[in-house]
Amino acid sequence: MMTLDTIMANMPLAEREIIMDKMVKASRDILETIADMGYIDQYETSLTAMEKRGYQDELGEMDIDQIEADGYEFGMDLAFGILEENENNPARVLDIQKYVNRQYESCSKKKFMKVLETLVHAMGNDEGFIGDMYACNKKARNYYLDEMIQSFNFVFDEMCHGTGSATNCDFDVEE
Repeated sequence: MMTLDTIMANMPLAEREIIMDKMVKASRDILETIADMGYIDQYETSLTAMEKRGYQDELGEMDIDQIEADGYEFGMDLAFGILEENENNPARVLDIQKYVNRQYESCSKKKFMKVLETLVHAMGNDEGFIGDMYACNKKARNYYLDEMIQSFNFVFDEMCHGTGSATNCDFDVEE
């Protein structure tokens, strides 16, 4: 274990996450085997964050539909929060949309998550989505954030009077 810690200290964060996910799965498998052999009476571990949210079952299979559904809700919630906060300033809304998309394209998923977290706090949106986002492992996070950005842009690109962008829209968030 000490050698593993030393090796992992020199790995990039993304690769460390992969190794940690595998270690958690291996630990569960080992405990299950020990329980099956009769050395412990029961095998109970607390659910992972992904299991609690229904993103993964006890066999480790991901529920991509649930991950994407929550990502979709997050994108919609954030977009409508931005529209509500800036309902008389369509140029600012467009600037925020451009900024979010630029960050999505140019920075790591971890940094992008920090951008989203900051926006959620600034706009006063539902902070539960932050927990959902951070509960995802790397693969699930990609599904979650891809769906989030698509729904986020949908609100601005299609729902602002179908103009294709939020620029010069005299939108009303109640619509």
